[in-house]
Amino acid sequence: SQTSAPVAKNVNAAEFAKLIVSKAGIILDVRTAPEVKKGAISNSVNIDFFADDFAAQISKLDKNKPVYVY
Repeated sequence: SQTSAPVAKNVNAAEFAKLIVSKAGIILDVRTAPEVKKGAISNSVNIDFFADDFAAQISKLDKNKPVYVY
């Protein structure tokens, strides 16, 4: 059987807000710690894009849930 590739879609802020409310998933914040301190979406998971173990941390996310990246 063929597995379908993940679909990535860029959306504006209003559509993003609707998606995270309407469809359960992982809200992924890829910003640095100083950026996160300025404010973050509640219940989001922060994995710093510039961290040495970024790929390893991303690979641990539940692949059966949509991931909303900001």
